[in-house]
Parts: sequence; structure tokens; C-alpha cells
Amino acid sequence: MKQAKQRLVLAGLTVLLGSALSGCTTGQTDTGEKGKAPAAVTVAVQAAKEGRLSDNQTFIGSVVAEETGSVIPRQTGTLTKLYVKKGDAVRKEQVIGEVDSTQQQLNVKDAETKLAEAKARLAQAKTVLAGTDEQTSTALARQSLEAARQSYERVQKLVEAGALPAAQLDDAKADWLRAQNAFRSAEVSDAKDQTGIAIAAAGVEQAQVALEKARQAVADTKIRAPLDGTIDSLSAVVGDTVSPQGTVAGIVNLNSIKVNLQVSELHLASFYKGAETQISISALRLETKGHVSFVGMAPANGDQLYPVEIRLENPDRRILPGMRANVGSTAVQGKLGIILPVEAIVEESGTAYVFIVRGDRAVKQKVDVIERNSSSVVIGKGLAPGDSVVVQGLSNLSDQAVVKVVK
Repeated sequence: MKQAKQRLVLAGLTVLLGSALSGCTTGQTDTGEKGKAPAAVTVAVQAAKEGRLSDNQTFIGSVVAEETGSVIPRQTGTLTKLYVKKGDAVRKEQVIGEVDSTQQQLNVKDAETKLAEAKARLAQAKTVLAGTDEQTSTALARQSLEAARQSYERVQKLVEAGALPAAQLDDAKADWLRAQNAFRSAEVSDAKDQTGIAIAAAGVEQAQVALEKARQAVADTKIRAPLDGTIDSLSAVVGDTVSPQGTVAGIVNLNSIKVNLQVSELHLASFYKGAETQISISALRLETKGHVSFVGMAPANGDQLYPVEIRLENPDRRILPGMRANVGSTAVQGKLGIILPVEAIVEESGTAYVFIVRGDRAVKQKVDVIERNSSSVVIGKGLAPGDSVVVQGLSNLSDQAVVKVVK
């Protein structure tokens, strides 16, 4: 009797379970017992707002001086004077030392003497052709030549007329020939005189150039700073022999420095020339700004990272080369749309949905995701600003489910 009752109870339970499962397959999961209101699903919502995604990134760079230079003497010799020490600030073209200039000074005096001699030779050459053109030997010879020709022609006519003997015509002809020879000799002589003047003038020019070179050599014995900056190192002392093949000092310009870093192609668009960046120098607890001054056109060393240089001011010279710099950059803003957290998106078979709360119901809405990052998405279609979108509690939601909104 007892076993019969147990079989009857089991049969009843089976019927009830079958009815429950049948109710689930008909999509009535939000309905309790017949006649009862469905249980509300607790959710949190967020008002839809338009915006754009931005990708804040921090890159590690190294500080370097924008300008560095070596002080190189222009003359070989003994360093006789040194006017600076390490740490001194210098200006471009400032004299910081001197090389012994004894030989260079002697060369100047010798060049001055040679220039004076060249000028004297030129003056002497010019005296040969002093005066007007009519007083030159060529002009006088031309006059004599013309007179001899006229005399020959006159005698020739008289001889032909029988007024003079033929012998006089021979004499006139000989005089004309001598005048021709004299004229040619005069032309050669004047040409030589002109050449002599040209040579003398060239000698003066050469002597002048030599003097200028000698004076420049004296000026080059003074050692000058190639740029504004601070003496960072000294490699010679008074008494050392220096030359253009070596350095006397090193200069670093700390007034303007730069940060070198490398970025991937994914973030390269943030570092266009002129872009402002946020820079943090941890060693100094300093926050400052910089501007991109250079972006490489090709990856460095084949590692697919592009070199970037950021220039920043350093008026108090606190930032030193070698310091680590954290460079903050905001990537180029993306497309305009509704910004939501990724948790608000439900994806089914490649289609994205969200749940919008309308009254006390959750409405399943298809949306078009046009951009995303690790934490947020941008919705292009399917939502309007102000829509209440479920962002928490989605696991128990279905379309038209009753919901209870909590903060």
C-alpha cells in the first residue's frame, strides 16, 4: 500500500515538471504562477550620451640636449690662455682660450712687406706709360710711319714725272721701310709695358690675399665657443699642444632640450609635428608641456617603432640629459556616436544588441558598433541621446522583461 502511494506522488511530480519545462520552451520564463505578476529583474542603467573615444597613453622617453658642441681650435700650437672652467655659461663666438700666435704675427709682418713691394712695382710699371696716348712710343712711331709713306708717294710721282732722279725714290722707299719696322717695334714695346702693368697688378692682388690670410691666422689663434651653452668638459690645460684634430672643451646647451622616444604605428598619429604633449620628470617631480618637433618616416632599427622628438623649454636648467621622462599623449579622437561601456553590449551571432529601459520593461535593441577600445564602444545607429541603457544586470534579461532600476 505504501509503495503504491509513493508511485502516485512520483507520477504527480513528473507531470508538474513536464508542465514547467513546457512553459520554459514557450518563452514564458518571466511568468510565475498563473495570475501572478512576473518577478522584476534588478538592473543599473546609464543615459546615452554622444562623444568620441580617446586613447590616453604614456610613453617613456629619455632627455637629451638639443644642442651640444665641441670647442675645436683652428690653429696648431701651445695653449697659452684658458678663460673658462667647467660649469661656466658661454655665448656663441665668445673667446674661451688662446693659442701662441708668435709665428702668425711674424707672418703678418712679412705679408705686409711683400704687399708694399708689389705696390711699388706696379707704380714703376705705370710710369712707363705715363701721359696721354699721343705721347706713347707707338703713337710717335705711327706719326713717323705716316710721314714716310707720304714722302715716298710724293717722290714716286716726281720721279715718274722726271723731276727727280730714280735714286731718290730708292732712298724714300728705304725711309718708309725703316718707319714700318720702327712702328712694329713700338707696338711690341707698348704691349710689353701693358703686360708689365697687368703682372704688377696681379702681384699686388696676390700680396693682399696673402696678408688677409696671415691676419686671419692670427685671429684663428683665439679659440671661440661654437654655440651658447655651458662648459660641460675640459680636455686641455694651459701649456698643452692643441690642434684642429682635437678638442679643448665640450659645450651643452640646456636652455632648450628634447625628449627622444619611440612609438608604434598604432599611436603614431598622436605625434604629428607641433602636437602638444604632457611631460612628467619623476626625478624632479616636474609636470610640464612639450611640442613634437620631429617624427621619423621609417621605423628605427627594424623594430617597427618610429622615432619621435619632443622639444621643451628648460629656462632654469633643472632638466638634465639622461633623465627619464614620461610622455602623455591623447590619441586622435575617433568617430562621433553614443559612448557606452563594453558591458552594455550583448552579441549574438555577430550582431550587437543593448537593452533600453522603457517604463518598467527592458526592450532589446539592435545597434551598430562603429568603434571600440578595451573599455568602451561607440554606437553609430540604434540609440538616441538620453536613452536609458542597461549596463548591469544583463545576464538575467530578455526582451520585454520587467525590470527594477537601481542606482
